[in-house]
Amino acid sequence: SSDQGRIQFVPIDEMETIREPLLIVRGYFRLIRVALEPAPMPADGAPLPVSEDDLLRMALSLLKQLGTSLKLSVQTALDAVARNQAEASYGVDPLRRNKTILYYLKNSLRYIHPQISKHVKLLGPTYRSLCDISEAFISILKFEKCNLENVASNFESIFEWKALKSLSLEMDELKLVWKMTGVHLRSAVMRLLKFLDDGLTNLQAALVSCSASRDGCNSVPISSPDGQSKIIIFLLARITSLICTERRFRVCTMRSSNNEDVLEEDEKQLIKEAILRLIQIRGLSAAAGAVLEGGYDHESHTPLFKMTAGLGFLTVKYLGKLLELSDLENSDHCIVTYVGIDCLINLSSHDLHRGISTIKRQENERAESLMFADPVPLGKLFMETHVLKILFPPSPSYHDFMTTKRPRSAAILKLCESILFADIPACHQYLIKSGISTSKCNPQNWATTLLSDCIMFIEHATHVLYIPKQPSSGQRYLTTELMKKSTKLQHKLLISWLAETSSKNTDLVNNCSRNHPLTNEIILETIHRRIISSLVSNAQFAKQDSLSLAALSSQLLFHCHTATRLRRNISTLLIRVLLRFRKFGVDDRQFNYEVSLQDQNSLVHRILQELSESTLWKPQLHDSSKESGSKRKLRLKPKSPSCGYSMDDILAIIPLLEALSQHAHT
Repeated sequence: SSDQGRIQFVPIDEMETIREPLLIVRGYFRLIRVALEPAPMPADGAPLPVSEDDLLRMALSLLKQLGTSLKLSVQTALDAVARNQAEASYGVDPLRRNKTILYYLKNSLRYIHPQISKHVKLLGPTYRSLCDISEAFISILKFEKCNLENVASNFESIFEWKALKSLSLEMDELKLVWKMTGVHLRSAVMRLLKFLDDGLTNLQAALVSCSASRDGCNSVPISSPDGQSKIIIFLLARITSLICTERRFRVCTMRSSNNEDVLEEDEKQLIKEAILRLIQIRGLSAAAGAVLEGGYDHESHTPLFKMTAGLGFLTVKYLGKLLELSDLENSDHCIVTYVGIDCLINLSSHDLHRGISTIKRQENERAESLMFADPVPLGKLFMETHVLKILFPPSPSYHDFMTTKRPRSAAILKLCESILFADIPACHQYLIKSGISTSKCNPQNWATTLLSDCIMFIEHATHVLYIPKQPSSGQRYLTTELMKKSTKLQHKLLISWLAETSSKNTDLVNNCSRNHPLTNEIILETIHRRIISSLVSNAQFAKQDSLSLAALSSQLLFHCHTATRLRRNISTLLIRVLLRFRKFGVDDRQFNYEVSLQDQNSLVHRILQELSESTLWKPQLHDSSKESGSKRKLRLKPKSPSCGYSMDDILAIIPLLEALSQHAHT
């Protein structure tokens, strides 16, 4: 507490007036280790002069004081560098400062972290100070890097070779310091992830036990749900902070080399590991929310479910920080978001089935018990839907597409297809067992809300696919030609989803793959929403988008070479559009539009126009001279249903014709 124990980084010529910072830090760690390591019992069996609780309190006090003193000194050095980047960085001895901070990081992980499993109270003082000191230290290294680059760029031939050699040595020293700092930060993240895994394993076991015994055991395996919640929240905050801190310097380094791949493989692995834990927690939170929504009222278990359900909001918050979703106007953040989305999508089956999903499941279990036993599929679906919600808020405007920064279209497309073709089929048992609500008194349960959000945000996302980042003419807004080209590709993609083919294989005739029934329903409602929402919008290109999509669907419906499954799906889509102009989607209250009579007639006219020009309706010219050899005589011969149309094709088209006739009568 005296001036002799204060850690200070001062210029070299003032070092004689203070104690060596490294010696002070070593002294702190020596005392902390003595307090935490178990003391040998006296040979005569006498009690220890100091109790273990007193030693722990002393260790906590020393740890807090060390963190506060070192954080203050590093922040003071950072402020000095920020005020005068050209001189302040070299006003202190960077070698002493770097050695001191690296020693602190190394020994915090080597000696303090192993004691956290025995004394949880050490978690907060250790990693709160470590994160703050690391963040300030990385900022100092960034300033020093900029200073050295400026000196190197302005280097003139009048300087001697010794000066150039000295500059090179300083840059090599900076690279070595950053390398060691990155090693310590990654090690800290992995240790925290392991500690988080242990806590999640206990939490999952408690939730499964409570859910399976709804008639009730009287005790909850976790004695303090609030304390467990605070630990999980603290771990998530520190893991996210450490990953973002390490990424700051790496992004700065890669930007100077004009390299878009700002994240290396080890950094991507850290993001993937962090995302996996967020997914697991989000899945447990969704299951706990479903239990509470179902009217669970066991007094001793309810606090545990409420605590777990409250973690859902925090997981999406930290996912946004991890993927830099808050500031996509920054090109670096946009690239990080793209890489993060790729990590989220490409979680392997091994990743998704390792960790806490180890509890056996019974065939007749409740949906909530199934979700507690394997929370990852549902958690991944929630997380991906949240990413789309942040990237594509409600009511997208066509003219803002070029002025708003978003990840590449490839990432958005992969995210949408991951939701449709991988995650929704994986979650169907939870969604079906929970039941999509159709009750008027409770029209929107969690499953209904989730599917409604999927439909809404996927539909919003489809509007920006295949749109170039910059118009070739350098204009601020999209030209008519660019918009027509983009919407044509978007419509083809939507139909390929409905044709049960992937985006990379858009053969609408010969395909043998089948969509999951729930996936097919989501796709139908997504296209339905796009047609209606564009039809009632006053935005530029909107009505043209709706009519063009309806025209393409009608062309394929009446084309003689369209696959039967696709024809049946398109017929279902157009029937829904005609019979449900005013409401559509899983949740009618959320997707409520009123289409004017003029817009309705425009859409119906477009469908009838395609019908009249199709081979199903339009008569063919028949040359009778080829049969009799007489003078050529042309006559009209109606198209026979047997020529290219099967009975299943005709049965798929007839309901649409009935819907058209009903609309004509109304």
